[in-house]
Amino acid sequence: MGTQFGNSFIQQSGFVHGKIQANNDGSLTVVYNNQIVYTNFPGAFPPTQGVFGLGARTGGANENCWIDNLQITTITNLPAHPYLSSASPGPNSTRISPTPTITLNLTDTATQVNPASILLSLNNANVTPLNITKNGSVTTITYTPGGLFASGSTNTIKLSYADNGTPVYSNSITYTFVVTTYATLDPSFALSPADATAAKANPGFYVQLVQPGLYPFRVTYEEGGGGYAVHLFSRNPDRTKSVLNDSLIRMQ
Repeated sequence: MGTQFGNSFIQQSGFVHGKIQANNDGSLTVVYNNQIVYTNFPGAFPPTQGVFGLGARTGGANENCWIDNLQITTITNLPAHPYLSSASPGPNSTRISPTPTITLNLTDTATQVNPASILLSLNNANVTPLNITKNGSVTTITYTPGGLFASGSTNTIKLSYADNGTPVYSNSITYTFVVTTYATLDPSFALSPADATAAKANPGFYVQLVQPGLYPFRVTYEEGGGGYAVHLFSRNPDRTKSVLNDSLIRMQ
């Protein structure tokens, strides 16, 4: 799929040859300094109308980046067979949720996807049930794995399918994604059976203020950005809001 290169290869002092090839099956091939970076990277660039743009990123304070002898070749014909037009999690994606829903879109062209031919495997094991729907020319396959993926784990998706052409065209696409690294609680933190029963009967937590004179406060719980946060606010007499000092709060 792809190869990683160090800075000494990427940061050259002179001009180097580069090639970006967006194939009509939605895959992408990238060649830099006569080295293959990606070969037929699936679902990276689905055929669509648009404009061309060039950009650069230095990774440092500043850098001059120059382009010379630019050549752009376009084609208008679609692939002869259905192709992977989008995928989530995407190929080589990182920091993926440990509970992802896998969504893959296949787009028809001259021939159509045969839904009965679709197979999806996860980490070398076929998975079921698959939710397969079709809207216009796009067949969508979704699957939600049970349980959690291991923290920081690399997982492999393989999609196989065929079309209704004569002869039948069969294709398979394999790629990986990496789950985000998350903290695992020590088993010793678990409640005893008696405490667990009490917690279920009285969900939530207790807040004890250790400074007198504070006005009524509000507790908010937020989830997002890969984490959780508890916010405690004091309501002032003028109806403004102040964040409480953590040192004034004890939570159970």
